[in-house]
Formats: sequence, structure tokens, C-alpha cells
Amino acid sequence: SVQLGNGKSALFWTCNWIESSTLHREFPTLFQHSRRKNRTVEDALTEDKWVRDLRHGNTAEIALEFLQMWRKIQGAGIVLSSEEDKISWVAGRGGGSYSARAAYNIQTNEVSSSGIKAACWKAWAPGTVKIFAWLLLKDRLWCNDRLQRRGWPNGYFCTCCNRNLESSTHLFWDCPFARSVWQTASSRVVCAALKEKREASHSSLRHWERLTALTPQSCRKGFRTMLLLITWELWKERNACVFRGKMPQTEDVQRAIRGTLELWRLAGARCLQPPFGEDVAR
Repeated sequence: SVQLGNGKSALFWTCNWIESSTLHREFPTLFQHSRRKNRTVEDALTEDKWVRDLRHGNTAEIALEFLQMWRKIQGAGIVLSSEEDKISWVAGRGGGSYSARAAYNIQTNEVSSSGIKAACWKAWAPGTVKIFAWLLLKDRLWCNDRLQRRGWPNGYFCTCCNRNLESSTHLFWDCPFARSVWQTASSRVVCAALKEKREASHSSLRHWERLTALTPQSCRKGFRTMLLLITWELWKERNACVFRGKMPQTEDVQRAIRGTLELWRLAGARCLQPPFGEDVAR
């Protein structure tokens, strides 16, 4: 947290010196448009330099956010003093002092409470796949809905079905293409829960946990790895369609699932050893 003094240490855009949020999160379009993103509060407020930083390019698209931010700053009645800014670490227990241990505990506790630790970090999978799954379960993948919210170029529609706005929940759970992949995969040994549809109010993490809960306790470790494997192959197919102009084919995804399953078994994934995951429909 920041207790504002002379404003020479607190950063204008990225420190929470005004109320409880940072300006770059509350006004992302303005932040992206600004030429100087590292000004201190004192520097930015002097002669309204933060306003001058925005006077370039197409300003019409930032007009609404500019007006809102202007009113927020004026309404706060900021008066700088001669004292230095006081910046403290509020997440830890060290009396406002930052420590690497406190930061680590905050991150691991957040992961545990959200269920992501069990869903991806404890499951068997290559590190790259775990990071991908973490982004999926946190809804941080760069799907078209997220690009659209940022005002960045996007294709709007899901590449695999061309019917709906592409979001991570649509792409992996609701898209007819993905549903077909899950339906076929559900025929594998101990994978029947994969055919279950996502409830409209459920996030990816909530749906992930629900599918896992429908699986016998003794097989859940392998089931979590299968979820990682299949979502990873769906993401790769999506990227091939977006960036290489490939036509989406469920057969290609199923073939990739079979190949990756065998590779992971050879790499030491004991939770995937037969009969778990065997394709009884073949």
C-alpha cells in the first residue's frame, strides 16, 4: 500500500496511491495509450503531464476513460507534502516489510484455495502443459474474448466452429468440435465423466473439479492427467487453425491424443499405465 507524501517514489500508473486500485488496471486503454508509463505521481501531476502523455494518435477511443479518470483524480483532492512516500507490503506478516517468503506463501496459498494446485500442479504432465493448464483455469489464455476486452485485433469467432465468440470456456467445453472430442474420449477406460457437459454457471476450474469428482478416487490422478492432455491437444489444434490456416478435424485431435498418451507413458506417467485410458472403442 502507498501512503502518499511528496509523490516522488510512488508510480502514477502502477502504485495504488489513489483509493485501493491502480490506475493501469482501472483504465487499461489509457495506460496502453500513454507515452510515459513510468512517471512518478509527483511528475505526472505537475502541470498535468499525464494528460500530455495521451495527446497523440486517435484520442476518440480513450475519451470516456479519460473523463472518468480525470474526475477520479480531481475528486480525490490530492495534496502533496514535503514528506517522503511510505510504501508498505500489506500481504505479509512482517509489519509491512516485504520478504520473498511472504510472497511465496501468498502465491501458494492462493493456488491451494482455488483448487488449481490439485488440478494441474500436482498432476503428472510436462511443465509446459502445466503452465498452459494454469492459464486455462485462471482464464488467462489469449482467446478472442480477452483480446476484444483489451481492444486488440481479434477474429471474434471460435475457429473450430465459427458460431460463437471464442472464449476459453466455449473453446474447451461448449464448442461442438470440442464436445465431439470429449464424447469420443469418454469411451476410454475410467474416462466416462468426460462426456459430461459444462453447466452454464461453471468456470473451467469448477467444471474440471466436477469431472474429477465423478471419477473413482483411485483413478483421479490419471484422470487429471488426461484432462491436461486433451485440453492441451485441443489448444494445439486451435492454434494450428488460427496461425496456419488448418481446417479443424476431430480425427487429427484424437490421433494426437493417442500419440501423446503413449509418449507420456514412455516418459514415466505411471498414472496412465494400461488399462487406464485404453481406447475400448477402437
